Amino acid sequence: MRSTAVVVAVLASAPCLAQMDVKEIQLTRIGARYDAQLVLDFRPSEAVLEALDASVPLVFELAQRTPNGVSTQAVTLSYAPLFERFELRVGEQITPFRLRTELLDAFSSLRGVPLRLDALALRMHLQIGKLPAPLRLPALLDRDWYLDTGWIDLRANVEQSK
Repeated sequence: MRSTAVVVAVLASAPCLAQMDVKEIQLTRIGARYDAQLVLDFRPSEAVLEALDASVPLVFELAQRTPNGVSTQAVTLSYAPLFERFELRVGEQITPFRLRTELLDAFSSLRGVPLRLDALALRMHLQIGKLPAPLRLPALLDRDWYLDTGWIDLRANVEQSK
C-alpha cells in the first residue's frame, strides 16, 4: 500500500509536457446558432501521439454550458491503417488527412463548430474513459494525458460578434 502511494505521488509531481488551451474563438451567427472557429494551443505528449499512431481513437468532449445545463458533442482524432489515413470527426462530419501533422493542424484550428446562441461557456477535454481499457489507468495516472481547456467564458466573444 505504501509503495503505491509513493508511485502516485511521483507521477503526480512529474512535469506535464502536454498542453491544450484555447487561444482564440471566432463566432459567426448563422440563423439560430453560432458557427465557431476554435484556435487551440494543442501540444499532445509523445504517449498520446504514439497511441494515435497505433489506431487508438482520441475522443474529446466539446461541452457548452447554457442557462439550461450542459450539452456535449464528440470531436474524435483517429487513424485508419487499412486506408492509411487520419480522420477528424466533429459530430457526424468526417474529414480525412494523409498525414498526422495535417490532422493536428486541423484540430488546432477547428472550424464550423456549432454553438447554441445561449451558450455561456465552452470546454474541451480528452475523455480518458473512452480509451481502450488497458490505457485508462495509465492515462489517469500520467499528467501527459490530461488535455483539458477548462471552461472558457463566451460572453465577451458573443458581445463582439453582435
